[in-house]
Amino acid sequence: MAVITISREYYALQSTTAKKIADQLGYHFVTKDTLENVLRQYGKVHLQELYDAPNFWASADPSNIELISLLNQTIQGFAKQGNVLILGRGGYLLLQGFADVLNIRIKAPFDVRVQALMAREGTEKDAAEAAVRQNDIVRAGFVKDFYEQDFHSTRAFRLMLDTGIITPDTAVEWIIQAARALEAQSFKNAKTTQDIELDPVLERTIQQVLKYS
Repeated sequence: MAVITISREYYALQSTTAKKIADQLGYHFVTKDTLENVLRQYGKVHLQELYDAPNFWASADPSNIELISLLNQTIQGFAKQGNVLILGRGGYLLLQGFADVLNIRIKAPFDVRVQALMAREGTEKDAAEAAVRQNDIVRAGFVKDFYEQDFHSTRAFRLMLDTGIITPDTAVEWIIQAARALEAQSFKNAKTTQDIELDPVLERTIQQVLKYS
């Protein structure tokens, strides 16, 4: 079993392309909505509001800190199930120390992402540029405020792909090859996601969400 995390710049890779990877590998596809299906069982339903928070001090109240703690446990809980692809939400930061995890960053030049947004949504160029800039700020801020890390750091990644150079189909092919290579490795005496200690109630909730997703 293996785990993939994909961290991406806005419009560098579509969610539908990431799902194609999961489908071809036979992995569960874990997105913000999947995570919220678990958090909702604990009365936590404002993940997007927290993600959009402008800075740590605006969001560092006890309820938000509790939400981040539960989010982290939930991401690790999904990883422990094995054969999952986790899209975004800082998963690569939580799982970078595990031998059976393939952390991937997908990037593309600013202009390429603007053009992708315009083509997909029919957005005017000025609005598309503003949306890409704002989303870049939000993603970097989330990682900085809640994980005290630099979003642009590459140290946590085993594979980095630029979809301004390669096509999405090529990205799919390469990621699947990398995942299969990781699956074939022996993790004897290595720290893996199977070593994650998880609350039994949370694990049952995660298993139920996977069952019906």
